Amino acid sequence: MDFQVPFRMVPGLTKIPAGQRWLTPSSPGSRHQREKLAVLSRFYAQALLCDPGFDAQPALDAVLNRVCKDHPDHFGWDGQGLICHQQGVAVRG
Repeated sequence: MDFQVPFRMVPGLTKIPAGQRWLTPSSPGSRHQREKLAVLSRFYAQALLCDPGFDAQPALDAVLNRVCKDHPDHFGWDGQGLICHQQGVAVRG
């Protein structure tokens, strides 16, 4: 699946120029990453929600395919799990 929507989430939608990366990985240990993880760790029950019956898998697949396309040295996706090459970890399921 290839993610083709030419917009990014910012205040007001703007077109992303052709060839520009859509997603940027956080630097390991960066302030940005630490703050995200702190919020997700403390408020996971509020942050990680889904309406009953909603299938998020197509959207997740599209985002994972896009991040792997934009950053093949950092991430790999085999259709079953995301591999983070820099951290040496994988997420499945």
